[in-house]
Amino acid sequence: MSDISSIIKSPATHEDGVWRTGTGGYWSMLDKDAMAAFQSDLGAMKPQDVVRKHFPDLEDLIFSPRRTGGIGMLDIGPDDVVVDAGCMWGALTAPLARTGATVIGLDQTLHSLNLLRARLDDEGLDNAHVVQTDLNEIEFEPESIDVLVLNGVMEWLAEGDIEAQKMWDTHAYDTDTKQKRSTPRDVQLRFLKMVCTALKPGGRLYLAIENRYDVANFFGARDPHTGQRGVTILPRGLQNLLAQSLTGRSYRAWIYGEAQLATLLSDAGFKTATTHYVFPDYRYPDLILSKDGMHQFRPVRYLKAGRFVTKLYWYVLETVFYKVLKWGALAPSFVVIGRK
Repeated sequence: MSDISSIIKSPATHEDGVWRTGTGGYWSMLDKDAMAAFQSDLGAMKPQDVVRKHFPDLEDLIFSPRRTGGIGMLDIGPDDVVVDAGCMWGALTAPLARTGATVIGLDQTLHSLNLLRARLDDEGLDNAHVVQTDLNEIEFEPESIDVLVLNGVMEWLAEGDIEAQKMWDTHAYDTDTKQKRSTPRDVQLRFLKMVCTALKPGGRLYLAIENRYDVANFFGARDPHTGQRGVTILPRGLQNLLAQSLTGRSYRAWIYGEAQLATLLSDAGFKTATTHYVFPDYRYPDLILSKDGMHQFRPVRYLKAGRFVTKLYWYVLETVFYKVLKWGALAPSFVVIGRK
């Protein structure tokens, strides 16, 4: 593919290996100064060495093969067109490209895409393209995509520019955006409808996301997006009140329960939505189980804990709710495969 015009409607330019639609922004776990600091090393060092030098704590997040645990469910072939929306540094983009499919990675943050472009070049993956764009602005050509991957991204669509490390700082900044007159669900639904239109008949959506009703949230676990305890299980109005009182900004990183996700995808036009329960989470999935497969559950979340008491706590929690009761609806994360 010499250009992306058959996939993306927005006019695009091509510079230094990155397509640009003219819209962008900033979303990263690193602050802007840290992101800028590694750019000069990209041409002189291998991408993984750049990561080890500048932010070694994120090496696994970017390069670990465990990140790709759910991709095999998509049965991707070399003739497919696959879009990785919100690809960041390409933890899934590069593995997706190794299937031989035409892969397009989309992200709003140019510095992240520069690292991904260097990685793709280093691995000789010339079937992958990277595009800087705002996911709330992009338009796809109808029926042009076989698979769209939305891995830990949908909950952020209603937010603005984010330096994620500062999300935990009280009153760090207000993340309300030009989308703020719409509810987060409205923003997410609009994007999913556009995705459904862009998929070919029988096309697949891969949606990985945390569970609003993860059993740990009922025992005081932190929301992974805001760091606030107990916020996800509250009614929407109370979520916002709590967030405003603690941080001075709105709560817009909406996640959902199993039934709510199924309704959202149905409203977006997907014919089917098959939910899989993911343990310990979708980022590093050790177990991805269907409802019928919950009898195969084994405790895995406790392995991440450090102290013995914490390990025991998690082991008991997992055993009771997942192994004995088989309550997949209280799993930490979901992978949902939506079909057009």
